Amino acid sequence: MSDIPSHEMVPGRQFHIFPLEGYSGNTFPHKHNFYEIIWPWQGDGIHLIDFQEHSLDSHAVFLLKPDQVNKFASKNLAGYIIEFSEPFLCHEPQDRVVLEKLCQSNHFQLNSSVESAVRKLLALLYQEYLSEDSRSDLIRTYLKAIIINLSKVLKSADLAIYDGDTERIAHINKLLRENFKTHKNVKFYANSLSLTPKRLNEILKLKTGKTMTELIHNRLEMEARRELIFGQLSVKDIALKLGFDDPSYFSRFFLRTAGMYPQDYRKNNHFSVTNQ
Repeated sequence: MSDIPSHEMVPGRQFHIFPLEGYSGNTFPHKHNFYEIIWPWQGDGIHLIDFQEHSLDSHAVFLLKPDQVNKFASKNLAGYIIEFSEPFLCHEPQDRVVLEKLCQSNHFQLNSSVESAVRKLLALLYQEYLSEDSRSDLIRTYLKAIIINLSKVLKSADLAIYDGDTERIAHINKLLRENFKTHKNVKFYANSLSLTPKRLNEILKLKTGKTMTELIHNRLEMEARRELIFGQLSVKDIALKLGFDDPSYFSRFFLRTAGMYPQDYRKNNHFSVTNQ
């Protein structure tokens, strides 16, 4: 029994871009420990991100955050894949806020003006990346410009106004991604932001409609669903991986959040998704 394969960024590297020219084939479901922007502007196929299928078309750009599961079934692709770490992009607090907000949507349908701008930026970015005297600050500038252009696709209401609370939410999302398996207590996250649990929940309810406990449980359920559908670990091993010392408690937790026991969820979903 094995984990879902995870692709790691090469040690010491924080950014990479490569063309998709002529790529065809199927990939196995896998994760990354980095962010990914994928624009296959030519080719046919399906891109599965977690539990959602997306048909490839020339105007669709995909943005994946760390730990999301994805797979391709495609042929004759052309375009680019960009891989980057959060520290590479996020030098200012607002950078993380914009990135976290954009990552709430994995799929961006470009209009003509944004598509034209992103194509030009990608060409400049790739040219700079290949240059013998390439500068990481210039690469970062082009990458930020691409992300800003992607944000234009969202409705204005979908992009939060930057303030101290939105910065805290972005930081909480980062903390949760890094610690949800080992820290399931609200106090840990509140202390990390020098807030009381009550104040943290007030901010979260105002900005997200959820409490910290609900966010922790949502993340645990999401990761459990990924493991049950795309992975091969036993339910007991999934429970231990997610920080549950008692597998029976994990089963009850999953029943409460997902509406069925883990074994039943895997039986109902595993084959149909991973074998497409």
